[in-house]
Order: sequence, then structure tokens, then C-alpha cells
Amino acid sequence: MIFKKPLAKLLNTFTDKPISDKTLTVIDIAITVVSMLATIVSIFVGLQFCLVSSLIIALVIFGIISVILGLFVLVSKLITRRVLPFNPYTPWTPVTPPQFVGRQRLLKQLANHLDKDESVSLVGDRRIGKTSVLQTWEQMLIAQERPVIYVSGEGADAGDLALFINKITQQQAPNEPEQAANLLSQWANDVKEKSHYPPLVLVDEAEA
Repeated sequence: MIFKKPLAKLLNTFTDKPISDKTLTVIDIAITVVSMLATIVSIFVGLQFCLVSSLIIALVIFGIISVILGLFVLVSKLITRRVLPFNPYTPWTPVTPPQFVGRQRLLKQLANHLDKDESVSLVGDRRIGKTSVLQTWEQMLIAQERPVIYVSGEGADAGDLALFINKITQQQAPNEPEQAANLLSQWANDVKEKSHYPPLVLVDEAEA
């Protein structure tokens, strides 16, 4: 795409919400079409006024070449959009089934760790799909009737132990760390006794 990257940078300076890839592509194609039309009009006006100087002739030739290249780019874009398969991944919004595809090996590894009562961390760069994996795994565990709690490690209360435990247990946790830990432990035992499975806590955007 000729204008896609500059467009993304320009538009993102005016809005906090990322511009979708589809929107950028539509705008890019529109700019290409408008440029082609402007070039055609320029050629037509030049011929109407019979401007036959060497400079005008050169500009007309350049305009014709621009139109040909523009048509080539436009056709290439349309062909590419028809040939390329749908890409379900988006770097801005987490997805879950049926939009979530692949990562079956990773989900199986997570299940193996769960069967062994092992803790596990998903580590990787931002916007590569960690949240999508967690949310998909949460849905799978719910379908298996496993007790699972999904919480975010971000926000103003992320660094407050009592508030964080409140999120998990839905109970008022004391501010004293040891007492809060005891509450969390008792809650986990209660859940296990009722469901016959230990609760699984999925913490998204966790920071050490």
C-alpha cells in the first residue's frame, strides 16, 4: 500500500483509537483513484488549450505514465485483496472462538500444566495474542465446568494486594498481607471442596 503507513501515522495523531486495517485500505484506494482522476483532468485541460511546448508535452507524457501506474497499483490491490485469505488476527482487539484460530499446541501445553497443578506464565511482546489465548482458554475451562477466574493485572488497584484479592474472591480482603493471603487460601479450599477442582486464576497483563 502506497499511502497506508503514512496514513496510519497521520490519523493516529488525531485519535486515541487505532484505525482499522480495512479503513486504511479503503482510504488508500480512494486517494489512488482521486490522484488518477486529477491527472486525467490535467491532461485533458492541457490538450484543450493546445499547450504544445516541450514542458507541457513532458508533463502530459508523465501524466499518462502516472495513470498507467495508478491503474496497475489499483488492480494489484484489488487482486491481492481477493487472493489473500481472511486474516482473523488483529493487534488491537482480543478475539475468541470462532474468530480465534490456531495456537492449538499452546492450548494443549497449558492444559498439560493444569493437569500437573503447575503455574505457568505466557511471556511475549505486546499485541501478539496473549490476551486472546487467555480468554480462549477461559472459555474452554468454563465449558469443562472447571472453576476459573479471569482478572486484569492493570488498573489503579493492580498494585493493591487487598483489592486484587477482592477481585478474585469477591470478598472483602483485609489490608494486612498475611491475613489477605489466608483469605485467598481459604477461598481456594472452599472452591475445590464444592467443585472437586482447584480454582484457576488467569491474570492478564501481569507484571512482576
